[in-house]
Amino acid sequence: MAVGFLGITHIIFIGSLLPTASSGQWFWIGLSGIVGLGIGDFGLFAAFVIIGPRRSVLIMSLSPIFAALGAYFMLGEILSPLIITGIAITLIGVIVVILEKDENSDEKPISKKLKTWGVFLAFIGAMGQGFGLVLAKKGMWLDPSIMMNPLSVTFVRMIMGALFIWTCVVVMRRLPEVRKALESK
Repeated sequence: MAVGFLGITHIIFIGSLLPTASSGQWFWIGLSGIVGLGIGDFGLFAAFVIIGPRRSVLIMSLSPIFAALGAYFMLGEILSPLIITGIAITLIGVIVVILEKDENSDEKPISKKLKTWGVFLAFIGAMGQGFGLVLAKKGMWLDPSIMMNPLSVTFVRMIMGALFIWTCVVVMRRLPEVRKALESK
């Protein structure tokens, strides 16, 4: 549904259904959609179910750290001492909350194994979001002769993320479950 609305918006504001982009831009921005929206959002939503929104969103606050590290390694961006200090403070805060005993929390207690799995999935979500943004930036600036509009970049990310998700649904034979969930609403 979001892809459809973005497509209509793209036609209205840009004047074409498909964005103007080089094949390299489609590749990097498409990969960004798969990594950020397909894999990252999967991790986040699965973590919501397992460890709850408080811990999941807290761990998602690490996505800018993954974006900074990805930009450092992929794009050659500089990590200043202030940025490194901010990363350290954020990591310490997240670790303190993750290691908090369940009896100190107002959330329902879960097994250590399930909590570990939920934290892992939330980390997948944070990494997917962070690295997905870096891939999108790489794609946006890949071809200086074709400056992409942010709406076009978002549209490409959504197209590729949706294609990835629907491909996973079909390959994993989950289409009947999705259809049933859509009909029950």
